[in-house]
Order: sequence, then C-alpha cells, then structure tokens
Amino acid sequence: MTSETNKPSLLVTILGWYGVILSCTYLIWGIVSMVLSILDRTYKDFSQNIIIICYGLIILIFSLAFKGGQKWGWIGFFIVLLFAVVWSIFRYTDAYGIVWGVLSLVALVGVLLSPIRRQFFRT
Repeated sequence: MTSETNKPSLLVTILGWYGVILSCTYLIWGIVSMVLSILDRTYKDFSQNIIIICYGLIILIFSLAFKGGQKWGWIGFFIVLLFAVVWSIFRYTDAYGIVWGVLSLVALVGVLLSPIRRQFFRT
C-alpha cells in the first residue's frame, strides 16, 4: 500500500478542522470564564466551566481521531455532531446557537456521505 491510499480526503480534512476549531472555542470559553470567576472571587458557574472544558476536550479528541482516519473517531465525531444538532434545536434560540446548529448539521450530513463512510468502514 502506498501513502496515497491512506491519505484522507479533502472533505475529511475540512470536517476534522471544523471539529478542532469548534473544540478550541469551547476550550477558550471555558478557561477564560474560569479564570475570570477566580479573579472576581465569586466562583460563579465554576462547575459549568469545567463541563464546558471537558466537552471541548471530547470534541478535540474525536476530531483529531476523525482526521487521522480512525473508526472510533468517526463514531465519536458523529455522536458529538448529533448531540450538537439536537441540543441546538431544543436549547438555543439566539443567533450563535442557530449558526452553531446549522454548521453542525452540515458537518453531520458531510460525515454521513457515502464516500466518507466507505473511507472509514472498508470491508
């Protein structure tokens, strides 16, 4: 086998980078909120910030595994995107939530495309 056959497609790379960028936004948001709550000495929503950081780490792990061509990365990235779409439908009503939901829906459709699935689940 040559390295040409193992090289991920352009769509896999784009979707993987979408996941990395999404995870970085959650990581930055959670870390900055945590530092600000410590500096204010209020410790307001401290546990929520930890959950946001953990969610960002989960997205980052699955996105990097997806970009690397791992089957478990595809499954985890699919579940994360499905969760994001469902969460945005029932929870968010602001512009950020709507845009996040639409982008995650487009990424979810991209993950479910037949050439992408064939690349991860060759029989």
